[in-house]
Amino acid sequence: MLMIVATAWRNLWRNVRRTVILLSGVSVGLFGVLFYIGFVNAYFEQMKENAVATLTGHVKVNAPGYQENPSPSKNIPADEDLLAELRKDPLIQGAASRVIGVAMAANPERTEQVTLVGVMADEEASISAVPGGVTQGRWLRDGEDRALVVGEAFLKRYKTKLDRRVVLMAYNSQGDIASEAFKIVGAFKTDTEMFDEQHVYTSLSEAQKFFALGDRVTEHTIVGVNINDAPVVREKVAAKFDPKTYQVQAWTELVPLLTDMMELTKSTLWIFYGVFYLAMGFGIANTFLMVVHERTRELGVMLALGVSKGLIMGMMMIEAVLVAIAGAIVGGGISIAVVAYFAKVGLDFSFAAEGMEMWGGAGIMYPYLTADNLALVMSLTVAIAVVMSLYPAWLASRVHPVEAIRSL
Repeated sequence: MLMIVATAWRNLWRNVRRTVILLSGVSVGLFGVLFYIGFVNAYFEQMKENAVATLTGHVKVNAPGYQENPSPSKNIPADEDLLAELRKDPLIQGAASRVIGVAMAANPERTEQVTLVGVMADEEASISAVPGGVTQGRWLRDGEDRALVVGEAFLKRYKTKLDRRVVLMAYNSQGDIASEAFKIVGAFKTDTEMFDEQHVYTSLSEAQKFFALGDRVTEHTIVGVNINDAPVVREKVAAKFDPKTYQVQAWTELVPLLTDMMELTKSTLWIFYGVFYLAMGFGIANTFLMVVHERTRELGVMLALGVSKGLIMGMMMIEAVLVAIAGAIVGGGISIAVVAYFAKVGLDFSFAAEGMEMWGGAGIMYPYLTADNLALVMSLTVAIAVVMSLYPAWLASRVHPVEAIRSL
């Protein structure tokens, strides 16, 4: 077997130019596929992080039906002792309560609907990126009255600034109209401008008063150490709450549109794979058909000397596989090096930042590859080489020795 492999490898380099061109085609194509996969990985990761880094978290606890019809009237008891217990779990990074409700925000320049978020100011940083994104003024303080932190995009849209007031109006949990003037004490910026325009933050106690909730809240939000642990964290959290009174959901259930879009994008990747592998496969088949034509006399002599048709066919297929393996190694190596470089410095998409932010991406993307990505793409490369070399190898094994010798 080793002799056949060695012979196949020597045969490839009898025509160096053709082999180099074929090897380069496989390597460059493989690099394109892997680099694109690295970018898609980064985009998915950014979308997931943006989805959970603001309001979603990894796991939410609500009253039944709250997610279908969010309203302060669907509330649950605050339970700081239970949250403190959850925070001790090594898989959990943070746990906090919130009050979330829809309100109208008005000033002399504009009146629009916003989402008012009442938070445990000291705990919010453990479950959200918003406190760390404050760029102007300051973050909230626990128990603070009528203080508001808004997005930079909100300031721009409302043509206002820090220390100015905004009037918020909403229906509270009793069905009455609540109205209060809030002072803007800080401004934040996230990767999603639309979020920054539409969400404003106040202290939990102020939101409870505003929506007439007493000491109740609309949700408990839990964030794990790793987003991939969300299913396990959900099970742990669910074990603490009565399913008849509470609804516990992981982030994948809370943002089904995002998860569906990610699955759809993964499906379309197979179209991209198909185009590449089709081109690569026909390139291999065409090259080895030429090889059969050029080596007809040689093949005839081998068959005349008693070399079996199976051995001839195997040798041709091994040549194709060797090209595929060499191309996979070169293309994979280049891909790993280039992706690793951009994983450190990032890919600057600031020219398309507005469009990226709309879909939950960021201006700077950090591509990465997993072992599964490399194994899938490289194994498919070898498999396609085997399949597409079958016909040329079969033709080589069907050469008639006498006719082959006389033909040249």
